[in-house]
Amino acid sequence: MGLLAVFYLMIERLSGQQDFVIGAPSSGREAAELQNVMGYFVNTLPLRLGGKVTGDEDFKSFLKNVREVVLGAYNNMEIPFHKVLEHLRASSHSNGDVERRWQHPLFQVMFSWEQSDEGSSTKYTELVLPHQSAKFDLMLSMRYRHLNGGTERVLEGSLEYPTARFARTTVERFTRYYLELLEQVTSSPTALVRSPSISMLSESEREQLVSVWGMPKSPTLPGPPSYFLDECLCAQVLKTPDYPALHFEDTQWTYRELWNYSGRVTEALCMLDIPGCSAELHIGLLLDRGLENVAAVIGILRLQAVFVPLDPEFPRERLRYMARDSGLQVIITQRKHAAIATYLLYARDSDDESSPRVLCYEDVDPLASQSNGYLYARDHAFTRLQKRQKRDSRDSDTATAYILYTSGSTGNPKGVEVPHAALMTTLWWTVRTYEVTSSDVFLQSTSTTLDGSLSQLFSPLLVGGSARITRPKGLHELHYMRNVLLEPPRITFCVFVPSYFALIVDYLSGCGDNFPASVKHVILAGEAFPIELARQFYKKHQASSTCLVNEYGPTEASITSTAFRMPRELALQNDSSVFDGLQSVPIGKPIDNHPVVVLDTQRRLVPVNVPGELYIGGAGVARGYWDRPDLTENAFIVHAKLEEIVSPQTRGRWYKTGDLVKWLPSGDLVFLGRTDAQVKLHGMRIELQEVRNVLLRYSSIKSAEVLSIPQLNSPGQKQGHVSSTLVAFIMPADNINDLSTGEGYLTELRAYLREHLPTHMVPQSFQVVSSWPRTPNGKIDLRALASWADSNSEDTRPSSTGESSNGSTITVPLATDILRQVWMQALKLEHLDDEDMDGRQLESSLMSKSFFELGGDSLAAIRAIALAQARGLPLALEQFFCTSSLPEMARSAAASIVDLRQWTSETLVPLNWPTTKKTRTLFLFHDADGTVWKLLELARQLPFAVIGVQATSSKPSNIEELAKFYWKNIRARQKEGPYALGGFSFGCRVAHEVARLAVREGHKLLSLILLDGLPFEIPGSKHVTKEEKAATRLRIEQYAREAFGDALLRPFGENYRKFCAMEEEYQPYAAAEVEAAWSSSQPSVWLQADLYMTQRWSADVLQYQALGIDITPVAIIPHCTHLTMLRHPSVDVIARKIRQRSSF
Repeated sequence: MGLLAVFYLMIERLSGQQDFVIGAPSSGREAAELQNVMGYFVNTLPLRLGGKVTGDEDFKSFLKNVREVVLGAYNNMEIPFHKVLEHLRASSHSNGDVERRWQHPLFQVMFSWEQSDEGSSTKYTELVLPHQSAKFDLMLSMRYRHLNGGTERVLEGSLEYPTARFARTTVERFTRYYLELLEQVTSSPTALVRSPSISMLSESEREQLVSVWGMPKSPTLPGPPSYFLDECLCAQVLKTPDYPALHFEDTQWTYRELWNYSGRVTEALCMLDIPGCSAELHIGLLLDRGLENVAAVIGILRLQAVFVPLDPEFPRERLRYMARDSGLQVIITQRKHAAIATYLLYARDSDDESSPRVLCYEDVDPLASQSNGYLYARDHAFTRLQKRQKRDSRDSDTATAYILYTSGSTGNPKGVEVPHAALMTTLWWTVRTYEVTSSDVFLQSTSTTLDGSLSQLFSPLLVGGSARITRPKGLHELHYMRNVLLEPPRITFCVFVPSYFALIVDYLSGCGDNFPASVKHVILAGEAFPIELARQFYKKHQASSTCLVNEYGPTEASITSTAFRMPRELALQNDSSVFDGLQSVPIGKPIDNHPVVVLDTQRRLVPVNVPGELYIGGAGVARGYWDRPDLTENAFIVHAKLEEIVSPQTRGRWYKTGDLVKWLPSGDLVFLGRTDAQVKLHGMRIELQEVRNVLLRYSSIKSAEVLSIPQLNSPGQKQGHVSSTLVAFIMPADNINDLSTGEGYLTELRAYLREHLPTHMVPQSFQVVSSWPRTPNGKIDLRALASWADSNSEDTRPSSTGESSNGSTITVPLATDILRQVWMQALKLEHLDDEDMDGRQLESSLMSKSFFELGGDSLAAIRAIALAQARGLPLALEQFFCTSSLPEMARSAAASIVDLRQWTSETLVPLNWPTTKKTRTLFLFHDADGTVWKLLELARQLPFAVIGVQATSSKPSNIEELAKFYWKNIRARQKEGPYALGGFSFGCRVAHEVARLAVREGHKLLSLILLDGLPFEIPGSKHVTKEEKAATRLRIEQYAREAFGDALLRPFGENYRKFCAMEEEYQPYAAAEVEAAWSSSQPSVWLQADLYMTQRWSADVLQYQALGIDITPVAIIPHCTHLTMLRHPSVDVIARKIRQRSSF
């Protein structure tokens, strides 16, 4: 019994499983009449011992429980084992594993006790037959052997194993573990069986795992000048004030200029006179990636405050939660984000009575140039350092430098508090390990909300080097990234997600370029690094000295915790045994001052090649989760709880990563996966539970599950690379009939998710289910769920035509043909065999499935963008997430590239065109600048046709004349009513007048939508002055820069230059229309309208009654301005309200 019990304890530790079955053969000769009968009577007994282990018993108690299980099995030994299998409806099956062709259906390990007949009167000769094949993963056979004529006996055993699964050295280690456990339990029978005190590791193995591999000795090097980033930068500024520090687009800042600009930020923050404006003040950064961001970070640190990065691309509600949770009192932003920043601060629901502030970076230095929104360098004297309280170096261990928010399982992100010492430990390790010098140029391409961006920015600045910052969304533009890598200043150090690195290398190769030889190190991080990718890169670039390094590190352990340099000669070897059959590059050894241990679920050390959870200690560990003591206690383990295991030198807390790893015999770690539902997609950490919780808040969803479904060698991926996609499975509420066929449902659901989740967390595919598959114990069977085929219904969206960047007309059919070629090439569908998919099936899939359902991911989408642009069809990454099929993307692409000048002579502009004639049409009227392009995003989110009504070359004398002209054009497009009309700003006045004409002529008005239109003065005439014309011109320019933004202007031509030409043509008409609006008559027709207004004008609602308009209801769109209400996220709210109220 004792030998069997110890065997169970060993398998439990090796497998990480606690409840499993061990097979045990019985002779089957217990009946007296069978004792002398020749034949095979052996039967197999399945023993389930795990259910008898609670973890609170000592070995004596556990042995007693094992005895009960064995005796219970022997009481039923007469039942043939095959009958047990039939009852369980189990059968042998193939699992597709090349290492073992056959797996037993009930157990994979067996324990055999061989009763020896030595010493009896029976005479026999033992004949040992050679083993042909092992039937189990492990079979332990034990017996007593008699010696010296039977006067002595010894216990001996053997382990039988499949050679395809285990190496001999591995099984020899198992035998040592078994013997060690036997010694442990016999010497300490009262010790708890699952306590770390009962270990199967020898002292030498423990020493190797904890002190040699887990805590490598750091080199004896002089310490840094300080463990505060701003003080280190100050020291470097004094050494190299005129060296280049930052490069962004065509602008370069020296160390002197960077320090001066950061000083202005510090001074501006001090001038805000906020109570408690000192250490630990939390300051938000709502800035696009660029020079201002770096200056703001340093300026905050010089104030001894804490910076909290906020991504302007994140949904407003997510940003709102982060601002409220972190207690921000100040947000540094740019003017284009000022409205959102104000909303974030004043919607905090905080008990703090102090007044929060928004600081626009453009206002920090009023004398600086504002061209393109960036401060340009000026030649001025070096300013003296700001006087402040001297900090003790020991404070760096506890003083927080920044708070980064990561995905959280509760449905909201959680903030990680990282102290100065943790950040600086990693930065100085980077400098020493990669021998960074003043000649190095680091590429900074990572989002500022990820801690990797800090290493890319500040590691070179510690020693006089520089960083080249890519523009926002620059990674999405492969041609732009090619120029960044190949043009001066030459990059010497860059960090990529492996899948993106493969993409950029392929793109460079397709352009006839090699990866730049100037790059000394490429850091691969954020996801598994395929060995095949390293092999292909080194093989193609044999003359290059570029070294590939795999780095690993969670945010809670400050950027980097382990690293592995991929040797060129090792990668080029064809021997697969070099990496023990691994597909991915190891994550390596721990870096300086970052000790690690690998423990099982009972917090016991695991041996080599056994999976366990990674714990990280040392100087890089964060303080915890901001204002979440419960999460902090669970994830950050105090030293006292691990003192039996870890070295006494490693004081402080250990971060429980939740990552499964194992030690290789070389002392390197290999990443295996997660212990929970957290996943990483292209380097972005995602808690599936957070996505699920957001889905459950949606009113029409009863229950939901979200899975990350891997697609090995999917279309568009390299051999061996595993691509994953997020799939949401949703069950409708009881009062919903069929979500999958509801018109516009997926559009509304995606819009809702974009309001609450970042783009990378929005599921790429949706599956509606009527019931959940269940496991035998009643839980949802996630494996079965993942195997279900997705079958999204096609979401209907209107279409349009447009003009490409080269001037040729892009119709929807042409866009469809281009996209069909692009999708085929980007997803590598043209290489599919006929057996995989015939032409008819392929065409059907292209026309009905989304890009992601066909095997694509965000990197394949970036590849598709480059291919489409080469064919004259501009695409945005968001279109891949917002469209559910190729035809829908074609309509969206054709509508989005309409050139401004194409429509200067036409009145009606199709912003959203129906695919069915049954759909009603909404006519939206222009505002005072005469154009309708700012209405484009709103139109795209509506599930019906939308036509924009814009200015013409005629100059109306009054509003009635203008309305008649527009009404004539509308009637030509739509002969019969009812009519749906609307307008934005000045367009509300026009829409109202057209609506009055329609009602007078006896037509039914389906809807009148007024978007933030001011109540108009009546009656009287007012001439437009030169000053008002100038104001109109400035307003048009402001719309172009702030309301449109570069993202919308880019498809229209060469941005501002062409826009100015358009503005010159439109401005006289816009001014005439404004003047005509003041000449109106008294109301003679009463209308009902839906009014959507900003808070600024909400007090003027009653004045509409003077115009004969009953406003029922009034929708106040909070926290936005007149210029921002048609941009995300406010436009999403308006679109949803219109969809809910529309009678279409």
